[in-house]
This record gives sequence, structure tokens and C-alpha cells, in this order.
Amino acid sequence: YFSKGKFRLEMKDPASTLVVQDGTTLWIASKLVDFDGSWQVAKTKSRSLKKSQAIMGLLFDEKGVWKDFEIAEEKSADDEKIWTLKPKKSANTEIAKLQIRLNPTKKTISDISYWDNLENETSYKFSTQKFGAKIAPAKFTYKPPKGAEVTEF
Repeated sequence: YFSKGKFRLEMKDPASTLVVQDGTTLWIASKLVDFDGSWQVAKTKSRSLKKSQAIMGLLFDEKGVWKDFEIAEEKSADDEKIWTLKPKKSANTEIAKLQIRLNPTKKTISDISYWDNLENETSYKFSTQKFGAKIAPAKFTYKPPKGAEVTEF
């Protein structure tokens, strides 16, 4: 879910993870299934996010991050448009490459992938998108489960 600078991302595989940006705080909660099934929760103030965390800016609608990237490649494959972006030399970012796949016919984002300076890849694949849908404000609030360990950054 994404609306007016607020964000909610629910991931099921490989582990249950929830990311909620409520406008002031970014929450990341992960279920520790390999251990005791408890929740590990991290939180940080939105203002604390470094500019170098450009993917967070991209996802949370901070348009200023785009000035740090340039299009390195643009191609079409399987009814999709694929843009590969690289940071400009002057950019202060930990992202080495960013790739966005769009389906122009459906007007949807297929996935967003990025690679850090150590070539670790992170991909977000979007299965359902509803533009203009009414979203309950409660979707953008988070309260840690009872007994969860909360780490603040």
C-alpha cells in the first residue's frame, strides 16, 4: 500500500516481514520462524533516513532522489519496459544499480530491483496494484506485538 508519503509492504517469503512508513516513523518487523517464532522489530524516524538510502526515497515518494540517477539502459522484453539506472558520479548513495520493470499495457510496475556496492541484489515483485483505491488509515499504523523486542535506530 502506498498513499501520500505513507507506505505498507507485506512480505511472506522467505519470512514474514512487514514494513510500515506512517509518515513519521519507519517500522520493520520480522517473524523469527527459525527460532522461537517471536517478532523482531526495528524502527527509525523518517527524518533519520540517509539520502543514500535512495530506494526508500523512491518508495516513499521523495522525488529529489531521481536527480542522483541517470538512465544507463532502456529496453523492452516480454511486453515490459525495463529501465536500468546508475547513480551519477556526484551522487552519495549506497545503490550501485537500480532497475524498474513496467508493463505499459496494464500501466503497472512489475518489479523494482537494486544492487548495493557489494553487488547484493534486493528485488520487490508487485503482484497486485490498485490505483485510486480507498485505503483505511489503519493500514499505515503499526503497534509492535506484545513481548516483541524493539530496536530503535
